[in-house]
Amino acid sequence: MKKRSFLIGMLCALIISAIVISPILNIKASNTEDNTVLNLTKEKAVEMALSNVDNFQKLNTLSKNMDIQLDMALDLKEKMQETLDAIQDYKNLYSRIQKIEGNPAYDLRQQLILLNNKNPKSPEDEEMIKKLEEEIANSPLSEEQEKEWGKIKLLPGQFVKIEVYKRMFGGKPPNYTAKEEFNMFIKNRDFVWYSVDKEIKKLDLSKEAATESIKNSVAELYDNIVQLKDAINLQENVYNNQKREYDNLVIRVNQGQAPETEKIIAETELNKLKFQISSIKRTRENLEMTLKKLLGVSLTRNINIEGQHISLESIPSIESLVNNALSERSEIKSAQIDINVKERELDIAKGYLNSEDSELKKAESEVVQKKLILSNVENNIKSEMNKAFLEVQEKESIVGLNKAKLENNKKQLELMEQRYKQGIIPMSTVLSFNLAILSSEMEYQNSMLDLNKSINKLKSASEIGPSYYESISGGK
Repeated sequence: MKKRSFLIGMLCALIISAIVISPILNIKASNTEDNTVLNLTKEKAVEMALSNVDNFQKLNTLSKNMDIQLDMALDLKEKMQETLDAIQDYKNLYSRIQKIEGNPAYDLRQQLILLNNKNPKSPEDEEMIKKLEEEIANSPLSEEQEKEWGKIKLLPGQFVKIEVYKRMFGGKPPNYTAKEEFNMFIKNRDFVWYSVDKEIKKLDLSKEAATESIKNSVAELYDNIVQLKDAINLQENVYNNQKREYDNLVIRVNQGQAPETEKIIAETELNKLKFQISSIKRTRENLEMTLKKLLGVSLTRNINIEGQHISLESIPSIESLVNNALSERSEIKSAQIDINVKERELDIAKGYLNSEDSELKKAESEVVQKKLILSNVENNIKSEMNKAFLEVQEKESIVGLNKAKLENNKKQLELMEQRYKQGIIPMSTVLSFNLAILSSEMEYQNSMLDLNKSINKLKSASEIGPSYYESISGGK
């Protein structure tokens, strides 16, 4: 009963793992009928899952929305800059008017420019032009005045701009303080679009992490299916052999050479094995359905898993794993993006706010907070990777113990088979030992699969992600 409970528990764990995967990835499969057989290697399965747009549907929708927000933010940035440019241009033109109006010689020359550009000119205009030219000739400018006049004189089109600015800002250019300009324009110009751009970069990181999750999920599903195929083949071979022995036993019972009770016990053990095979087949079918959803193929389409039993992955050193995680993990990159944004905002704010301003102090505090978050993330990753590495080593030990247990059970089975042939023990005892061997074999293979999964999760956690304990497989 204990062995049977272990097998059922293992099968339930595999099903739960498959169920956990589906809702996270927003997957759906095509309902289109396809009678062809889809031959799959692990590499092809991963490639198909990554090309299945449904796996990234939510992220792609969010990405499109973010692009729209960025366009709006960049449009706002452009408008803010245009407004600042207009204010500065208004200030420049207004200053030049003030200088012209404050100097009669400049004022005469400005009037002449405007009249000369008037088209058509009236007789009165022509008369005024001659009068202005005479007055200007009688009031020559010094060398310094000529230089200044060349800088401040206004063209007719610039007077048009001044009228536009008056309607926009009033009779005088607005005179904002640095803080007012910062709050009214600079934040909208420099902070909004950069903040949206930050979220887009972080979304790109999420896409990378999601891609890694899908790779891990497909690879894990694939290995589980391969494992179950091996288990089914193994158990069917044992069942066929034992069925032949059972058929011979039935003949002996009918001939009165063996008791009826031995037949009943042997039949019960054989049915247990048959039930286990059926249970594993159902589990394999469930995992294949989940795999089809990830690949985006019809749930009714037959698939053929071409892979062989998994080979154990090598384990990198903990130092290389940690160092890589601290440079590649999405949490690290995301935290650094937040720091970059806040440092940029602080640098801009320093150009408009004095050192005692509360808003500047807040910006300084936000930079410190973001750096503290990065430090905490780094510490958490170091701790996680070390724990995960120890967990992998523990699973290595479990593999060793299960292998030793399997070898010992095989030796015991050989002994039981010899005793059966000698007529010392009944066939039902041999069948029981066969079930024990199968249980040990599956326990060993499952621990190998579990170890390999943990190693792959550890390697993935040292890259973009996901976290070892928050991987799509559920971790511990």
